[in-house]
Amino acid sequence: LGVYLRDDAGVMLGGLIANRKANWLCIKYLWVSEASRGSGLGGELMRAAEKQAREEGCRHVLVDTFSFQALPFYQKQGYIPFGEQDFDEDCPHQWMKKEI
Repeated sequence: LGVYLRDDAGVMLGGLIANRKANWLCIKYLWVSEASRGSGLGGELMRAAEKQAREEGCRHVLVDTFSFQALPFYQKQGYIPFGEQDFDEDCPHQWMKKEI
């Protein structure tokens, strides 16, 4: 599953790549251009992917991240942390999930 947003000139503003495992959508990559950060584009990408996943029979979404900055973003989208591994003390690996 891939969701991409471009401006009117065709310049990529952001994208999300995920795969499906049973009834789970597993988000692999979420990227928003630096100029578009804080504009709501990341949330728009997440909602579009969740909608498509529901239409394809998914009931849950899984995301994992190393970024401390991503935790508040995903929580704002309704994701719940359920695991953490300290591979690197400066940037722990976090797992989050959401029922859709």
